[in-house]
Amino acid sequence: MSINQNEHRSSESLGSEGMVRIAPLLAIPTLLREHGRDPETVFRQAGLSLELWNDPATEISFVSASRLLEASAVATGCDHFGLLLGERVEIASLGLAGLLLGCAPDPGIAIDMLRKHLNLHDSGGLVTFETLDELARFGYLITQPGTSAIDQIYDLSITVACKIMRGLCGADWSPSKVLLSRNRPRDTRPYARFFQAPVEFSALANAIEFPVSWLHCHNRGADPHLFKYLSDRAGELQIRHHTTLLANLQRIMLNGIFHQRCSVEYVAGMLGMHQRTLNRRLGEINTSFRQELEKLRFELARQLLANQQLSINEIASFLDYSDQAAFSRAFKRWSGASPSEWRMEKS
Repeated sequence: MSINQNEHRSSESLGSEGMVRIAPLLAIPTLLREHGRDPETVFRQAGLSLELWNDPATEISFVSASRLLEASAVATGCDHFGLLLGERVEIASLGLAGLLLGCAPDPGIAIDMLRKHLNLHDSGGLVTFETLDELARFGYLITQPGTSAIDQIYDLSITVACKIMRGLCGADWSPSKVLLSRNRPRDTRPYARFFQAPVEFSALANAIEFPVSWLHCHNRGADPHLFKYLSDRAGELQIRHHTTLLANLQRIMLNGIFHQRCSVEYVAGMLGMHQRTLNRRLGEINTSFRQELEKLRFELARQLLANQQLSINEIASFLDYSDQAAFSRAFKRWSGASPSEWRMEKS
């Protein structure tokens, strides 16, 4: 792969391809050196120039970033490279969404702001959030097709989610449980050391769980005036970004899949519009409800099938198919192979 010297460009130029600012990835060269590896060589293997890392505001494609994480993990032989990187991420590096986190009134509002505006910094995935009885579940979902190093990205993302909550709630906060879809790593001690909580590997989600009461604790860094200014600024940028409808649609579809109620009526209602209006607006951008739902289901299916510990029946049930056969037919239509064939080919 040739080095692309023109990765520093806006997300608009790549259409639907997800982009990410490199600010949270700035520690990669340092980590490589600490493991005795030459960053120039690893970056070249990933098709990137190390010079890009001179400017934290540089944007690269989400897929390119994932290839760099994959190359870094392979070069270092470190199965938890994403976790180590996440430990070094500063929350302010998440762009405008990160600044909003710091001055929000409480964690519940902060997470809501991150859900709405992370796409200004990272358009290859979504923040996930739900409450289950007395537990809140705060996590991340990759939506960009063709992504490499999925386990490293989820390690990185959930480590950052944990750091966000610690920053907002203080030293007394800790997760009740950590969910990671990755296979159990060879060495689990780094996970126990950082999270200070039980970690469930081969899970059906990537998230941290904690009591909902923490959502309402006061953020010591709250600043109402700065929060309003930044919220208004984020809203203006979203209008210029032209991604609000699809980003909101994906978030609501994801919630619908989790709760097995992802119908066009449900999604349109959550968006505050009639289903005919939703269908018309999606048609204006050359897509449809069915297309977007199937794309999200397919990406989820591919990620879940990569985990050998999950049965195909479990995955079919999670994705809200009537049975394993219906899921297998849909997956073969998407990929040209059955789920078991695809899993065998990728293993």
